[in-house]
Amino acid sequence: MSANTPIPVIDLFAGPGGLGEGFSSARVRSKPRFRLALSVECDPHAHKTLELRAFCREFTGSDRKLPKAYFEFLREEISREDLFKRHPDEAEAARLEAMQATLGESISDGSIARRLDELQSQIDFRRAVMIGGPPCQAYSLVGRSRMAKARASGAYREEEDGRHVLYRQYLKLIQRIKPAAFVMENVRGILSSRYQDRPIFQQILDDLSGAGYDLHALGDRSGDTLFSDTDPKSFLVMASKYGVPQRRARVFIVGTRRDLRITELRRPEPLRGVRPPTVESAIGTLPRVRSGLSGGDDEAEWKAEVRDCAARLAKEVPRSEELLRGVLTSIASSTSKLPSRRSERRVPGDGSGTDELVLNHETRGHIPSDLERYLFFATWGRVRGQSPTLLNLPHRLLPDHENVRLAAEAQAMDELAFTDRFRVQVENEPSSTITSHISKDGHHFIHPDPRQCRSLTVREAARLQTFPDDYFFCGPRTEQYRQVGNAVPPVLAQQIAECVLSAVAP
Repeated sequence: MSANTPIPVIDLFAGPGGLGEGFSSARVRSKPRFRLALSVECDPHAHKTLELRAFCREFTGSDRKLPKAYFEFLREEISREDLFKRHPDEAEAARLEAMQATLGESISDGSIARRLDELQSQIDFRRAVMIGGPPCQAYSLVGRSRMAKARASGAYREEEDGRHVLYRQYLKLIQRIKPAAFVMENVRGILSSRYQDRPIFQQILDDLSGAGYDLHALGDRSGDTLFSDTDPKSFLVMASKYGVPQRRARVFIVGTRRDLRITELRRPEPLRGVRPPTVESAIGTLPRVRSGLSGGDDEAEWKAEVRDCAARLAKEVPRSEELLRGVLTSIASSTSKLPSRRSERRVPGDGSGTDELVLNHETRGHIPSDLERYLFFATWGRVRGQSPTLLNLPHRLLPDHENVRLAAEAQAMDELAFTDRFRVQVENEPSSTITSHISKDGHHFIHPDPRQCRSLTVREAARLQTFPDDYFFCGPRTEQYRQVGNAVPPVLAQQIAECVLSAVAP
């Protein structure tokens, strides 16, 4: 393989493509060092996002730029089908790269095997890199809490839940093609998860090592004299240390084929002497948009509701909270300063100036009681520099949940398991972890500007995940949120790609 030939990448459980985007972005002297040969994803909406991004990548390099038709598609002037018809060669390449299939089913039915057989005549698998993260619901702390409750009621049987062993589908393909290296990503809960009363993480390490690979941890060693590649916690990577404006902790296992004799892999360089990027630095330049009222979209009605909420809260705030009352009073008395639009889409007319793009920036509608909660949380966050909890919320705004009601009656709110059910993303700090739960409601992802009085948009979540602004997420808005929450931040993925490159480059 020539030193200038991009290293082929196979992306499994690809989601919307965050990990693949990072590998595609890794460059040496402005030339891409990796090329996605195959991305596999089962979800139809995430697959459409993958395929569209693969189409866009066909126009990068050699001074090519995205075609005018792409921007016509973004403005909804032409359909996706029309876009692909105008550029059939690039569309066919994208279809070959992005495959919709379910690992496990598709391995047994042969569809992935057939595609790999086709690729084998085009690329050298032994120089390839395999990447991906098996679905994590069975390993996440919240998911395990739900399963424990279901197990207690007899509604869940561990031995029937195949999600615990989905990594074995990944392992089967490693054993089949023997790539030079692989990168496996998962949630931190996998470190403590058990399956049939055995630690699942150690089983994964044993299986991957048994396939003929040396395993490497990427965690930050600085300040840790006890750091060891055999310590499960050493595989934990804190995204905020690497330029991601988000407190995101994820497990990364890197394997290099044993015959390559890579005894120690280069690690990503954490930020030194500077603060991590913040919510404000990530989303502060996006257009201001307002939320809506559930069941309607009347601007005057929304502004009146926000005004009334602010006035009520200002009266309830203790006298000692002058700053809090001042912000609320200002909002109540100046509704003309509230944003008027619920969505913003900006697409350059001629395909130039992609830095002006604003996509997937549309707000949710909220019920009046949630509007008031969001207003309180955002105002508190702006004044105090931290998110309040349910303990700080006016009693009448407590969620109508039995456990909350009982705790309030017993004056035992501090004993609730989830007092941070609502959370504002504070401006001058990294955000909390963007997860797929953002698709269900925005309670944990409240925008820091109280005048916008809403949860984050898909684009804001995507920026916190470090996706570029020209990365378009397909499908209904709920599915767009889910895709963003499930993704690996591309900025972090690129740094991991550069570390892998140091081991496998010819």
